[in-house]
Amino acid sequence: MSQFCEGVAKAQGMNASHCHPGLQALGSNAHKIQVDDTRKLTGSIDLDSALAVNYPNSPRWDYGVGYDQGDREAAYWIEVHPADTSKVKEVIDKLQWLKQFLARNKDLRQLTKNANNPYRWVASGRVKIPKNSPQFRLLCQQGLSFPRSNVTIP
Repeated sequence: MSQFCEGVAKAQGMNASHCHPGLQALGSNAHKIQVDDTRKLTGSIDLDSALAVNYPNSPRWDYGVGYDQGDREAAYWIEVHPADTSKVKEVIDKLQWLKQFLARNKDLRQLTKNANNPYRWVASGRVKIPKNSPQFRLLCQQGLSFPRSNVTIP
């Protein structure tokens, strides 16, 4: 079992059955993720669905993906969401929730620290956030990548 799937299995409110091979947990959103080498994927989780019962009213993040970077394994966190200025606060709230969740789950937190730019926003439609807007600056301050129609891991 990969470190990512072990971390998922140990995480509060989850178990090993929540970790899926490759990008399977992303379902119809998997095509939005480009991977340098699919053989290096170590698992994926639909975090939103897995934690819906434990955190029914929380702004849950969507997905997690494990990736073997050769010298260490890393976790990347993917949020698929509309990308316009009115949605920035919503996604930042989800990011804050995710960071609090990771703070309570040391194995996944460590894998996240191993990733370069671990928090990724994938636009579910067109991106409508001007790069000179206060919302863009807020994203940068929070350490969240600018939303794109697809992202590449790592």
